[in-house]
Amino acid sequence: MKYLYALLLLFGLNVVYSQVITVKDATTQEPVPFATILFIQEGKPVTGDYCGQDGRFTMPADKAFDTVEVSCIGYAPKVIAKADITPIILLTKTAVELNEVVVTKTLPKKELVLGYSDFKKSFVSGIGKGIEEVVFIENMNNKPLEIVSFLFSIKKAKAKTAFRIHFYNISPENFEPGAEILIHDVINYIDAKTKGLVEIDVTGLNLELPAEGAFVGIEALGVIDETIGNFIMDTEKGNIRFEYNNLIDKPVTFIRNRFKVRTWEDTTRLKNALNNDSTNYPNASFGLKVVR
Repeated sequence: MKYLYALLLLFGLNVVYSQVITVKDATTQEPVPFATILFIQEGKPVTGDYCGQDGRFTMPADKAFDTVEVSCIGYAPKVIAKADITPIILLTKTAVELNEVVVTKTLPKKELVLGYSDFKKSFVSGIGKGIEEVVFIENMNNKPLEIVSFLFSIKKAKAKTAFRIHFYNISPENFEPGAEILIHDVINYIDAKTKGLVEIDVTGLNLELPAEGAFVGIEALGVIDETIGNFIMDTEKGNIRFEYNNLIDKPVTFIRNRFKVRTWEDTTRLKNALNNDSTNYPNASFGLKVVR
């Protein structure tokens, strides 16, 4: 009887933690698409995943974790103890302070492409689900510039893949990504067999490149089913293969695994692995189109 009780208890726990949850906006009660689910054990992330386009996610029964962190750009993150997980998790939008609008005389605008999207390709490198890669874009005009689009070069997409765009200020402590500039979540898709230069229009976001420059890049979310718009089993890494260049004498590309660490790593280790004897570093061919 004691063993039977133990088995029933274990079965009950598996039912609880294999349940489907839905992440919703606390105000509108609408699903929050592609929210990040991070599983934490003793204060350290151990693994993670994303909700689907419908905000739904199946909690795993076989993962060792004590808390879950649910987050999405534009919302306050929520940390929940394992025992307190419920079928619906509500995220609250963060308050946004709008700048005062000053009306001035409209002058003709000139488009510029900043960054490295037109640099000659040296090699390609793929990123898989949960990997985030950003590149520092210098602002040589030394004043804020309106951002028109985000540019990146890829060799070829193997399948339709969802990705999240990120814009970060420079960290006040060191030269690496700091606070997120975006106040709204921006999800885009790369269709299968897409290759070459990809341009993502961001004019509707009213973004500015700060005078000191910023880090811009992509977080790979996973392969999407063409018919239902949600994730399918993603067993292959590197569904997005970015072009890299080696024309810069410093590492301006930073990478992290969102499900494993909160810290960033530049491409110094990649340079060493490539046995690159030059003083230049491998950097992803990302860029921005701006107007001044």
